[in-house]
Amino acid sequence: MVGHSDGFPTACPGPALLTWVRAGMPTTVPPPVPVTVPAKVTIRPPVVARVRAQLVVDGQLGPATIRELQRWAGAAVDGDLGVKTREAVQRKLGVKVDGIWGEATTRALQRLVGATVDGKPGPATYRALQTYLNLH
Repeated sequence: MVGHSDGFPTACPGPALLTWVRAGMPTTVPPPVPVTVPAKVTIRPPVVARVRAQLVVDGQLGPATIRELQRWAGAAVDGDLGVKTREAVQRKLGVKVDGIWGEATTRALQRLVGATVDGKPGPATYRALQTYLNLH
């Protein structure tokens, strides 16, 4: 191989480069490692967990407690303890579904949440319900 510096003076990279080219341009860098690419790549969306606020355990059956009760029962979440909510809770509790929150519904709820089973709703039952809903 003949470089242009062999025929006339030049300030090009010089003899070291020409020597390397004439030697076949040897390298000490290892050849690249073949990369295997999977035929199909599946990209899954990130998992987003629903984070909800914990109920204040105050023994009051207010809108926040009712909304969590509705979520638990699978009813529309509106904070109102209407007939549809009462029926959903009764279905979830496995008692007669009549939309009337009576002693049987209260007893079933008290058994579920670990309150004293007396069929009478009140602050102790609501505190147990709030604690249960915070855990479920």
